[in-house]
Order: sequence, then structure tokens, then C-alpha cells
Amino acid sequence: MMKISNSDIDSYNDNGYLVKDSVFSEKEIDEIYREINKISADESLPGRVLESDGASVRSLNGPHLSSDYFAQLGGKKLLVDAAKRLLGEEDIYIHQYKINTKKAFSGEKWEWHSDYWFWNKEDGMPSANSLTVGILLDDMTAFNGPLMVIPGTHVDELTDDLHQNPYNGLTGGENWEITTSSKLKYQLSTEYLKDRVEKSSIVPLEARKGSVIIFHSNILHASSYNISPWDRGILLVSYNPVSNMLNDVKEPRPEFMATRNVAVL
Repeated sequence: MMKISNSDIDSYNDNGYLVKDSVFSEKEIDEIYREINKISADESLPGRVLESDGASVRSLNGPHLSSDYFAQLGGKKLLVDAAKRLLGEEDIYIHQYKINTKKAFSGEKWEWHSDYWFWNKEDGMPSANSLTVGILLDDMTAFNGPLMVIPGTHVDELTDDLHQNPYNGLTGGENWEITTSSKLKYQLSTEYLKDRVEKSSIVPLEARKGSVIIFHSNILHASSYNISPWDRGILLVSYNPVSNMLNDVKEPRPEFMATRNVAVL
């Protein structure tokens, strides 16, 4: 069970994230991993991204589009109800769905970023009233590249002058991988990050396997390299209200990166 209390809502609104411990059993996590192993070996999977070593899987994007199992998991009532309660919306859908594996010794970094910045710039999402629910597939510790957040940054208004684009204006359409690689398309300035951390803090979302993390689409988050001998997998489902559906963009990313064929949950 995972109930979202009024105090959870207050904490989410204040800080931009929640951690709910021990939501999924070890048996359920083992089942998820069995399904991941089935699809991760499929080199034809369109949203499959490798690390720079060319061998380790970095992420599996859009698994719900090719797997009934993952489609059903993304629509699981306890996840959907939590998202609805925090978003304050009844009609929601899956905007994005991915599995980030961050393998032992080879999992690379995710630079500091706001998901909403990408979703607005690349996908045409009008407002930041969206969120991501993450199921921890392994223990997430200080040693294996935990997801880190800067509390309170979900209310910040980011601007172009706070970002750099190392790809000289490439769009995210056919070049969608630059929006999910270890060298992200939009990179926040170190000066801004230093100032923002000094005003707040950095919180690693350490929790046990089977726990659930929930974070606002605009909160600044990142993760470092996994130099430990332990994997750090997270299954991430991003929910968006139907009232916040994507606008048309000139060069849209593929459906496995940004949903345009909306199915209300």
C-alpha cells in the first residue's frame, strides 16, 4: 500500500519530492527485473540507449509501448492514485516511461537538470504540473550513484541564460539521444547551481529496494557515476494531466520519449 497523506502533499509542495519506503515486495521487484531482462537484450528496441562503453544499457525508453507487462505496471492503481492526488487532477496519462539501469562499475552520470525544461523545450508541455514516480529496483545508497535533488527548486523559473547547449542547436527530434545521454543537451551553469545549492542543499534520495520516490517535473536533480559493485536500477513513470497535454512542436521526439497518443488512466 502507498497512501498519500495531507502531510505528504504539504511536504511535496514545499520540497518538490517524496520518498515512500517499502512499497513493493522483493518478489514484485524480482518479477520486474525478469521482464527488464527480457527486453533489455533486444537490440531492436527503439528506445534502448547504451552507455559510452557501447555495451552497458543506460536506459530503456518507452517499454510500455512494446510490453503489456510494463503498460499494466505504469497504470497500477497505487501509482496512478498517488500521482492524481499530488497533481490535483483526475484525468492523467503517461507522458514518459523509462528504466534507468546504472549498472555496477559502468553506470554513467546524469547531469543536473529539470525534466520540465526538456519537456517544455523539446515536447511542447505547457506547464510544469507533472511529476515522476520511481520504483527503486535496487537499494539506492551513497555509493551507487543515487538520484540527488535540490529541495525547493521545483518552484524556480529557469531561463535560457542559465543553460548552455553543447550541441550547437541540434533539435531533439531525430537527435533524441542527446536528451538522454551522459552529456545532456541542456546544461545548467555551474554558477547558478552553486548559488542554488548554497541557498538550499543537496539531498540524496537513499532508500531500500522496493521503495518509491516521487519528484516534481521542475525539481533540479542529478546522479553521479556508479563506481560501486552494486547496480542501481530505477523504473520511472512520468504522469501528466490531460489538461496539460503537449502542444505541437516542429520536430517532435519519438513517441517512446514523449507521448502524443494520449490514453487516459
